[in-house]
Amino acid sequence: MHLNQLYGYFGRRKTLIETRNVYNKDLIKYYGNYTIFSEIKINENITTILMSSNLDYNLINEIKDNTNLNLISGFKNVKSHVGIASALTSYARIEMMELKMLLTKLNIKLYYTDTDSIFTDKEIPDYLIGKDLGQLKDELNGRVIKKAYFLGIKKYGYIDSNDNVHSIFSGVERNSLTWNEVEQIANGFTVTKLVPLKFFKSFTTLNISIKNSLMTSIIFNPRKKLINNFYKPMKINNKILISFNYYLKIIKYRIISLINKYNLFKLK
Repeated sequence: MHLNQLYGYFGRRKTLIETRNVYNKDLIKYYGNYTIFSEIKINENITTILMSSNLDYNLINEIKDNTNLNLISGFKNVKSHVGIASALTSYARIEMMELKMLLTKLNIKLYYTDTDSIFTDKEIPDYLIGKDLGQLKDELNGRVIKKAYFLGIKKYGYIDSNDNVHSIFSGVERNSLTWNEVEQIANGFTVTKLVPLKFFKSFTTLNISIKNSLMTSIIFNPRKKLINNFYKPMKINNKILISFNYYLKIIKYRIISLINKYNLFKLK
């Protein structure tokens, strides 16, 4: 839990998304200094806007150097560090890898692991379980698993020795699926669930709306193929990445050339 909190803190993006209530008479000021994604009119005097409060600092400086524009960006200092965030997850993987190697040497079969959990076919040594920092916790308190489906990261379900159904599927509430639904997902069927929500963020329009409920679909569609107990990695087309960066540079230079062509830096 502590590792996840630290990873989330240091892994934050410096480009922030901010929601702000502004007076309608001041809207033009925000459109001139920020990237506005959407606006919702509250009343005749106030509008709620969704905006980017941290623009790309390097890009702004580059445009200033090429256009003589006196751009002002209210950059907020975000205490993030990709190196520290990467180190946290790396050390977590190292700890789990050492644990998996130990259990393998003890002839204990592993069914599923992630950064903070592990499922095995036998009991693990007692000294690994406890309440101290670094020890594992027995979530079932001595009970064992009778049946299980492990379909991917945060996508699994099982029945314990007391016939209780447990399900962990990202996007829906913990233990909200029946065993029949878990089996349907494992067999390739799509299961639709009603998820109660208060706030819903649309990644298409970047709007936030209030909804009483939301329908979500769960399907087993792994991006990595498991062949002979080995994952076959995905192929990445490097040509697409190179082309994308190339076109970004073209767009940037076109913006700079248009500003210089029409002498926009002289406008106030």
